[in-house]
Amino acid sequence: MRSIIQEKTGQCYLCMKLHGDYSVKYTEEHHVFMGVKDRKMSERFGLKVQLCKVHHEHDGGPEAVHRNHEICLGLQREAQKAFILNFPDLNFRDFFSKSTMTDEEMEEIRQQATKEQKEDDGSGFILLED
Repeated sequence: MRSIIQEKTGQCYLCMKLHGDYSVKYTEEHHVFMGVKDRKMSERFGLKVQLCKVHHEHDGGPEAVHRNHEICLGLQREAQKAFILNFPDLNFRDFFSKSTMTDEEMEEIRQQATKEQKEDDGSGFILLED
């Protein structure tokens, strides 16, 4: 499955997110959730991004996702949010071995997505609250 987080454009997701660098460079596919089961689920649900070698590999540097727990966790939170927004009727915990969010955080995202869907009537206009 293609990624639900990022189009495959040759841009590093973390270069863009952390440094505003939108240049095209060599990138590798990174499954956001790792381990045998979670990697398969990342593939199944499109939870993957493109990363340059500096942001991907173990010896890539201090911001490499496989070395930096905070960056890895931030990416996992973004992926979990994308999962909830794209699959609102599914429970994230039914498919992945860990969650980066509380039940309350997940429900808040789900409600926000539902509210936005109700406000968008397909006309191209979104009704704003007073």
